[in-house]
Amino acid sequence: MPRIIRRKLRNNKGVASRVYKTPRKKLSPIKRAFAIGAIVLGNASHNQVAKAIGVDQSGISKLVARIQAKADAAGLPIWDPILYENDLGRGRPELLSQAQKDAIIRIATQDCDRREKEPWQALAHGDFNELGLPALSISTFKNVMYEAGYARRALGFKPTLNKD
Repeated sequence: MPRIIRRKLRNNKGVASRVYKTPRKKLSPIKRAFAIGAIVLGNASHNQVAKAIGVDQSGISKLVARIQAKADAAGLPIWDPILYENDLGRGRPELLSQAQKDAIIRIATQDCDRREKEPWQALAHGDFNELGLPALSISTFKNVMYEAGYARRALGFKPTLNKD
């Protein structure tokens, strides 16, 4: 007797595997300086340096062009260490300095009334106006308090209204 399978048949199509981009390597300042020194001052080929460092040849070519353009724009010699330092990262710069964050925390936690205020109440009542801060949003205030280790706890037990 044939066995009856009551499962829905799945259509198993051949799915193309995803091709990921080449993994990128961020070279340290020492490796960047070595590569530029070997190519510009040591007469090594781009391909030799690429194999020695472990990156592709096009990355080395772009690195050389970028460093030489930076040196020409700043009027610096190619061996100046400032050319090889890491540039600032991506993303938005910090909105508040650490001193401003400390002042916000000090004001928000100074007495019982201010500790019990909701974030929107503290901003609406102008608790932080004397600090001369940029426009502070509720989420920024919450993030400052959260990063400092303060968090709103869940409300405790609420008794029922009826006596049953």
